[in-house]
Amino acid sequence: MANNFEAPFVFGVRVEGDTFTDRKEETERLKANFTYGVNTILISSRRMGKTSLVYKVCSLVESDNIKIARIDAF
Repeated sequence: MANNFEAPFVFGVRVEGDTFTDRKEETERLKANFTYGVNTILISSRRMGKTSLVYKVCSLVESDNIKIARIDAF
């Protein structure tokens, strides 16, 4: 019997737009850290959305005054 269950989240790739989950608190905290120059390290299990979160926040704060450098230390 086929399983017609569709997972509510996308795994294994960076997501954006409608596929990005509702992470308002994390987005605001990281946005504030970027804006005020707070060094930040995200630690979590694999495939929990760290990359997607960082890319979303980068798109929100990057400007002439704030330059973003991304390092994937995997």
